[in-house]
Amino acid sequence: MLPEGDDMHVDSGIRRVFFLSVLVLLGVGIVTLLARALSAHATVGKVRVREVPIAFTPYEVAISPDGATVALLQARHMTKFSSTVQFTDVASGVSRGDLPLPVVSDNASFNYFQTSKQLRYCDGGKYLLIFDFYDKLYAVDTRTSTIRASWNLRSVLGDPTGSEEFGMDCAGQSSLVALRLDSQQNSSVRLIDLEKKDVVVDLTKSFNEEAGYTVAISPDGTHVALQFSGVDCHPDGSEMDRSKVAIQVVDTQGGGSVTLCFPNPDFPTPPWDNQFAKLAIRFAGNDGLLMGKVLSGAGGEGWVQEPFPRLRTVEYMDLRAGVPAKTLAIPGLQTYRFFGSSADGNEVFSYTGEEKFCSGCNDGHGEMRVKEARFTIWNPRTGKILVQSAALPVPHQGCPFITLGSCEAYDQLPYLEMSQGGHAVLAFGAGGASGCQTNGNCGSMRVYSW
Repeated sequence: MLPEGDDMHVDSGIRRVFFLSVLVLLGVGIVTLLARALSAHATVGKVRVREVPIAFTPYEVAISPDGATVALLQARHMTKFSSTVQFTDVASGVSRGDLPLPVVSDNASFNYFQTSKQLRYCDGGKYLLIFDFYDKLYAVDTRTSTIRASWNLRSVLGDPTGSEEFGMDCAGQSSLVALRLDSQQNSSVRLIDLEKKDVVVDLTKSFNEEAGYTVAISPDGTHVALQFSGVDCHPDGSEMDRSKVAIQVVDTQGGGSVTLCFPNPDFPTPPWDNQFAKLAIRFAGNDGLLMGKVLSGAGGEGWVQEPFPRLRTVEYMDLRAGVPAKTLAIPGLQTYRFFGSSADGNEVFSYTGEEKFCSGCNDGHGEMRVKEARFTIWNPRTGKILVQSAALPVPHQGCPFITLGSCEAYDQLPYLEMSQGGHAVLAFGAGGASGCQTNGNCGSMRVYSW
């Protein structure tokens, strides 16, 4: 038998070994957590940033496929409504010229609720498609900076019966444009050809349901996709399947259609969201499709006023492979709001941000605060991260100390758009509420390239 003192010595040694083991395990855990945090937030790839000066606060912006030019749409509404497009060279920051659009009379009726961008580069950058807020659609030839053609939407889609939902998307490598009108009395989907300056195909009867929520056209113009409710995903098609989102893809050349069923990212639907999931869809090349959430909860300018029910992700589906959708996301970060693809489908980008709900903000009404915002670019087929930006500027738009009426503070995320060439991302942040006229704060515009 060992003496009592020796027994105490052994016991102390065991305790030291135990505590050392605990410290080692804690150290490994901390290192692992740091490694995960760094891997989720580290800049990937050599990203160059160029500031592009702006002299006014544009209503919308768009980046050319090669990333060399930014188009800015300026709108003025006084006694008459006028719009101007300015083309700015990214490298020099110098304007390449302005193109005024025809003036709209003040008594013109506003009949369309826009559900897509009003400014888009089409057909490899040959054309810039513009919706004038009222009833006109313009195709600008970017090679001559002249209006090539214009259409009255009533003559293309039919007469609206109030404020209807209108959406458009143009092909990245074709002259075709898909137009969608969602109306209880007059829903339609049609294609116009920018080269032929005419309506070429009526696809309304090719879809199982009327109109749909969002529209997308493949880069070569051979397929058009619409997102619907989940009726087509129910086993017998007799009722709504709220756990699913249906996307129907139609061959524009008469080759039939296919219905894809994606999981509904908002199921079970939280009380503050729409009754049915309204998502954004984008083609990723001619054979891939992206689906994701643009906004969540209240707030029409891109901020969120309710806590997330779950992390947002972007789903990618290879249409030819017929395999389940691949999730593009970074653990712990929201992946939604802004996303898209290069025309060839080799690069897919999305906003990725760390967002926290502040229940005490906005006088106790709550506010979603953006702790960190970036953009991430993936290879959609492998899920590998190709590029991840450094943290993007996110100014906080607060309320004045003395406020007359209601005011909601929010973090103003920049609008993000990737060029069709897949090697540049435009980040535009609008100025403050008072704008350029009073304090010269026209916002900021940056182009990231690699």
